[in-house]
Amino acid sequence: MGWLVLALLFAGFYALYFSPVLIQNGLLAPGDGTIYYWPTFGLPATDLWNDLLLSGYSALSDIQAQTLYPLRWLSPTYNSLVISAYVVAAVGSFGLALSLTGSRIAALAAALVVSGSGFMLAHLGHLSIVHAAAWVPGILWALSRFRTSEGSLPVAAGALAVAMCIYGGHPQLSVIGMLFAGTYALSEICLEAARSGWRAGARMLAKVVAMFLLGLLIASPALDSVLSAASSSVRSAWSLTDFNSFSHDVASLRMVAFPNLYGGAPPGPYGAYGGPFNLTELTIYVGIAPWLLCMLAVVRWKQDPDAIFWAAAAVVSLLLCLGAATPLGELVYRIPLLGKFRAQARFGWILTLCMGVLTAYGLSAALRNAVSRRQALAALCMGLVLAGTMLASVALAPPGNVLAQGPEWVLHPAVLVPLVFMVVAFLLVGLLLLKPGRPAAAMLLVLLVVDLGSFGWFHDWKYVGPQAPAAPKQARSDALLSKLALGNGRVMPIGAPHWPAGPMRPNTNMTYGIPVVVGYGPLLSSRYATVTGADTLGGFPILPPDAPLLDVLGIRWVAGKSTGVNPVLIGSGCGADSGITRLQAKVPPGLKPDAIRIVSHLSCSTELATSHDIADATVIDGSGKPVGSFVVEAGVNTAEWAYDRADVRPTVAHARPHVFESFDAGGFNGLWFDATWAIQPATADGGSVTLAMRQDAGAPVMTRSIEAKDSRTGAWVPLEFGPLSENAAPLNSPSTDVQGVPVSERLGYRGMAWVACTARVVPLEQQGAILRASRASARMDARSTVLLEEKSPGASLACKSPAPVSVMERRPGYWKLRTRSDGAGMLIVSTSFNPGWNALVDGVAAKVLPAYGVVVGIPVAAGEHEVELHFLPRSLLWTLLLAGLAIIATVILLWKGVLRTFQPGHPAGQKGSRE
Repeated sequence: MGWLVLALLFAGFYALYFSPVLIQNGLLAPGDGTIYYWPTFGLPATDLWNDLLLSGYSALSDIQAQTLYPLRWLSPTYNSLVISAYVVAAVGSFGLALSLTGSRIAALAAALVVSGSGFMLAHLGHLSIVHAAAWVPGILWALSRFRTSEGSLPVAAGALAVAMCIYGGHPQLSVIGMLFAGTYALSEICLEAARSGWRAGARMLAKVVAMFLLGLLIASPALDSVLSAASSSVRSAWSLTDFNSFSHDVASLRMVAFPNLYGGAPPGPYGAYGGPFNLTELTIYVGIAPWLLCMLAVVRWKQDPDAIFWAAAAVVSLLLCLGAATPLGELVYRIPLLGKFRAQARFGWILTLCMGVLTAYGLSAALRNAVSRRQALAALCMGLVLAGTMLASVALAPPGNVLAQGPEWVLHPAVLVPLVFMVVAFLLVGLLLLKPGRPAAAMLLVLLVVDLGSFGWFHDWKYVGPQAPAAPKQARSDALLSKLALGNGRVMPIGAPHWPAGPMRPNTNMTYGIPVVVGYGPLLSSRYATVTGADTLGGFPILPPDAPLLDVLGIRWVAGKSTGVNPVLIGSGCGADSGITRLQAKVPPGLKPDAIRIVSHLSCSTELATSHDIADATVIDGSGKPVGSFVVEAGVNTAEWAYDRADVRPTVAHARPHVFESFDAGGFNGLWFDATWAIQPATADGGSVTLAMRQDAGAPVMTRSIEAKDSRTGAWVPLEFGPLSENAAPLNSPSTDVQGVPVSERLGYRGMAWVACTARVVPLEQQGAILRASRASARMDARSTVLLEEKSPGASLACKSPAPVSVMERRPGYWKLRTRSDGAGMLIVSTSFNPGWNALVDGVAAKVLPAYGVVVGIPVAAGEHEVELHFLPRSLLWTLLLAGLAIIATVILLWKGVLRTFQPGHPAGQKGSRE
């Protein structure tokens, strides 16, 4: 009952903490919270298949969706699910510190440090990160009890914490947390063997193995799905640069003491953030006073030798935050599993845990008056050195936002506020050492809350989270949105990553029930990316209006402009063919240009020499008179986009031309280059600019903008541009505005299921080039010809013409169809291929093949057939069985442990309270 009361108290504390948003009916969903987690929370937790993203995908494989996470099922609202992570982290940290120190006040301090840390508050928008992280203290708590408990309760509780850590939904935090817990368990086993002999060490080892094994078995349904998806993800190939993204450098480590040094959320008191990318990932602030209390724990290592492990782990985790800047980081990159994760600053969670535990050790020792004068002086001196070093680093190299304060830069809130906390922390720790007791400890706890709040309470959750919307129901009143949400055809958003949250933006489209062919998330399959050209941010290439891929993916609507506002890939290379060889920009009436500018970059062009011809640019005026003709050359007018990447620059054979603009590319700067040409005076306003790729260009060109310089004003005017179509007939209906996004319907849409009568065997890596080209270039109609990766004995096609297919029933993960054909054919169902699909043709199991590389194909014989397609991975049934058996075993251990605590003579609690 006491632990339940404690959990309720922490829940009340964080409800009050987040009250500025809660009382306004807002959502605790900044950043990815709005784009990804909030829309996912609204989906039925029972659906194994998500039809709304990426032409359908396994909801189980996206572990960040928390489909199998019990706290998601139990949370009545999104905000309650968010707050529950902070409660879990606080209770687990309190239990861990209480187990190690026996002091409730020290345990409370640890709980505040961990749950209210900069890491937890900065990542509030990353729901899966805070939930996976929140269970790690619980795992450590269980392990810490093995030393003093002979019962099975810690084994069962630890197993549940392990499983919940995995179901929490963030593989990186789960792996980091459990590796750290395993390291702690190993140290405890060694200590136990040294203290009580090898038999005692072996018993503890058996408990540790049982705890992790049961936890992993309980989580096996999630593990099986995510491991399968990860092996086929675009992240299965990960460079050192990718791995090193979102890592600290030595200068940014100053944020350990000055968390707002580079700014914060724009409406807050510290100004807009302008430091290394980005604040959310780099924040590892734990307050000022905890560092002094940690020093007390370190100087008392002989009296509390257990603190050595936590201090060593803190140092190692801080080094790991630097990523590949240290040999240790490069070693981690080469470890098979850890090397697949980016954002090495997330090791800051381990630093946070260690700091919480060391804070508890130091505070407990001070409360017991167990710190000698010599130790106290040593700790305070170490604190002064650390504080002086941090302040000196700011004084020697203040960031621009601080320098803007002028000579009185020390009065900038980002510097002054931490300095005030440093002074107060030294005074209160000194008071505690002179007069140990609850009054001084209580003042330290208040300082800790205010100190952590100086960062956390002014972070983006307070300013940028959306209102809890009733928007989906209101939006359905719009006729077009209602039609889009029926699911008969998908939407292809163009330029969606740059749109605000809305019905067409991935993944907020899920809130409106509108299916799209893109998705925002890390588990985009390499198969889907290879064929479609989609990326993990929700981007999709601009296609010719009659590209076969539009039929394959069941695209009925096109959202956004394919001209003028989004970069367009033209040409072929990098293992892909855009299907576009010419672009045309229209010069608007009333504009007489005297110069043209094209902003672009190349991809996979490192072998191209300077002055290699890439494309021809032709300009005509409104009368049709040619007024300019130019050649776009590598190293002169455009160049490799990743030119400045450390491992790319030495390999580039062409020069680096004038840079128009750089952009963050995840740890390095990507580049846009501009080419400017003067043109002859135009005899009439208007006209056009045409950009045509050379056949031997050798690399594709990403064209960001085509601009004309107004001869009268000198201003550069962006021109609308897009693929130059050879088909004059309109292929799309006039567009309709939907919440600021133009949406048009494809006039050639022919449904989401059909029977193809011919087959071509084409390697997967070549299928994308065919499907993304125009129908004339591809020389195929996707409705009659199916692309297969290999010849299948059961896929011999003999029908004479494409046959109609009736969709009798459809829901997420299930299709019921009726086919009729004059010969054997291939039934195509426009839903993403996954090995978990199972097909029945007239009640008999049938083979499911990948068609066109990305959708489902089912061989059907001549005649009329009823076909059922349902998604249920066979491995899920086995893992559910294993999880069920593991849960039964865990419940038995839990029951035995609880009964043992009520036996006569069983000690209550971990240790007597020492404060």
